[in-house]
Amino acid sequence: MRQLSTKLKAQNEAADTYASLQLSAPPSEYDTLNIKRDAPKIFPSSSCTRTDVPVCFCEADGNPSPELEWHLSGRPVTNSSDTFISEERLSSTDLRSSITLHQSLTNKSTLQCVSKNTHGTASQLLHLLHVTPQESDCQQSTVLLLIILTLILVLYALTVGLGLYKMRQLSTKLKAQNEAADTYASLHLSAPPSEYDTLNIKRGDTQ
Repeated sequence: MRQLSTKLKAQNEAADTYASLQLSAPPSEYDTLNIKRDAPKIFPSSSCTRTDVPVCFCEADGNPSPELEWHLSGRPVTNSSDTFISEERLSSTDLRSSITLHQSLTNKSTLQCVSKNTHGTASQLLHLLHVTPQESDCQQSTVLLLIILTLILVLYALTVGLGLYKMRQLSTKLKAQNEAADTYASLHLSAPPSEYDTLNIKRGDTQ
């Protein structure tokens, strides 16, 4: 009995030691790959558009599905009168967020998209394409100038076309008048002598 008790005690100690080693063992290569795969990843297509009001998009993938945050010049931003944020879940692991900034920005302003889940964090700095008031006014002036030039060209083309049409009508009218005059002259020359001419001829003969 004593030997059996000693044997069972040794087996229990061995089992406890194995369990302790198993719990403290580093993750296997398979587990490491799973952790890397599940960590958030921000897609390179995330970017900003160049408009009077900057609009930026950020898309991230992770398992579980990550959360997206926006940081403007290092500070987290949320929905407000100056900032509008919307999110769209594209799949069970894919999330897309957009932000519209109704506020003045400087050349030093930065915008960062931050994605988080239980397996890690990913971030990407987005390039804000600034449009200064001077650039905006210049663009508006250029568009207005192009519109004015287009209208001038259209009016010029209409004027030239109308002038050519009038000249063609006048030429056709003059040609018709000349043809009518030629026809009248031809008929007049080839017409038979009138009764008055016949009488004059007869009187001449009697004399």
